[in-house]
Amino acid sequence: MEPLGHIRAAAFLSIGRACMFGALAIWAMTFGFIAWPVTAFRVGALLTTLAGVILVYKALAAPYRSYRRTETWMLIGRNHGLPEERAQAVISGILCETFWRFALYASVVALLLWIAAAMSWLTASAP
Repeated sequence: MEPLGHIRAAAFLSIGRACMFGALAIWAMTFGFIAWPVTAFRVGALLTTLAGVILVYKALAAPYRSYRRTETWMLIGRNHGLPEERAQAVISGILCETFWRFALYASVVALLLWIAAAMSWLTASAP
């Protein structure tokens, strides 16, 4: 596998794994409110929106963080196969792109949860 493909796969694995742990926590919190569906959807939507905001922040901060202090660096075995003067720009660019991708996913899920919350609120308040 080419160096960029290997770095992209490591970044996707690293960020995807963190997002799945976050999704599990959001699901557990939402499931705790299962007796109140409107509240459950609102909690899920709010926490997913917060996760999206955090991912946007991480995407904006990625170019300024040393690539040697990331999980992606550890996952690629500390061997990136790039000239040292380009490594920071390439790896942080890939991380930034991956954070934006997961922020988009989170925003779509949050939007769907907000719609579900609104729909459940409308149907719950109907006579």
